[in-house]
Amino acid sequence: MDTIINYKREDADDYYHILGCDELSSVEQIKTEYKTRVLDCHPDKNPNDPDAAKRFSRLLRAKETLEDPANRRLYDNWKRSGIAMPFEQYTSMKETVKTSMHWAYKTKKEPMLEGGKINESTNANEGSQPATSPNVLHCNSTKYNTSQHAENWVKAHWVGDEPSEMLKKFRNYDI
Repeated sequence: MDTIINYKREDADDYYHILGCDELSSVEQIKTEYKTRVLDCHPDKNPNDPDAAKRFSRLLRAKETLEDPANRRLYDNWKRSGIAMPFEQYTSMKETVKTSMHWAYKTKKEPMLEGGKINESTNANEGSQPATSPNVLHCNSTKYNTSQHAENWVKAHWVGDEPSEMLKKFRNYDI
């Protein structure tokens, strides 16, 4: 309990920051960043540096967590939740925390460029709503029928206008 009360998140706890990546980075990008950073802190290459082994193990832990789709999803949920506990403790209590914190997650970061593919492992947790764009104009409602229930439910989602050609060119670095 003391670790939760006294815990304060730092950049050293953020695996994306450790690797120099972003939440939207692919597994290939994560591996590349890991390879470039691990050369500087490998204990065999830096025998006189006492902190090299610590930095190396932190890099390795970050890479292994973000390479595995299930662990990455769990890490992203922890990061978005803002819960004040270390990731290792969160993983040991993942079912309990997931049950009690299902409503508290921040929305997933969306890519700026259109037509880009995002790695499947970066999808948000099940049941979460997609992030809405800032140019929300109106609401469309669609009905769907669940197979288990005979009732129709209304699901509302926000829809924005299609971006202009100028905006598409700007986002894709054409202008």
